[in-house]
Amino acid sequence: MAIRKLMPAVQASLAATMAANINAEIDAVNSVWTDVAVPYPTVVNGYRSVLPEPPYVVISWLNSKVTADASSAWQTLAHVFEVAILCQDIEENALDNQVQRYLTAIWEVGVKFPQLDGTLAGLVGLGWDRADKSVIYQHKTSKMLLQSAAWTGTVYLDESS
Repeated sequence: MAIRKLMPAVQASLAATMAANINAEIDAVNSVWTDVAVPYPTVVNGYRSVLPEPPYVVISWLNSKVTADASSAWQTLAHVFEVAILCQDIEENALDNQVQRYLTAIWEVGVKFPQLDGTLAGLVGLGWDRADKSVIYQHKTSKMLLQSAAWTGTVYLDESS
């Protein structure tokens, strides 16, 4: 079986889908909840040693596994990814509201675009598994508060020889 769509291609497709659609979902979230404006995030494909100012979304591969195997004829692969957001604010309640709204927008992108950006042949779809958030951290030299949160999801692909 040729290596066609393993982690880098799937991660790039998911990042492109988020980058193309997250701002529209942020607009929708901002139209429903008007107490805290949620700014557009920068979408980052994979881990980086230098990241932009928050908010930003990072798309990261976590693991992959074969879920069905017909030897040399075909396999179904499940690639597990994390779509994380890092937010900052000076007020704890506003920060918590931002995190929940970004998670909503990220979820909406996955629900509306389960076929991602259309670049992956054999794509079965994207399914969200769970969302988690971190504790709130305070910056050591300012009053700025930071919090991260993430959806974990699985991209399913059918690979044939």
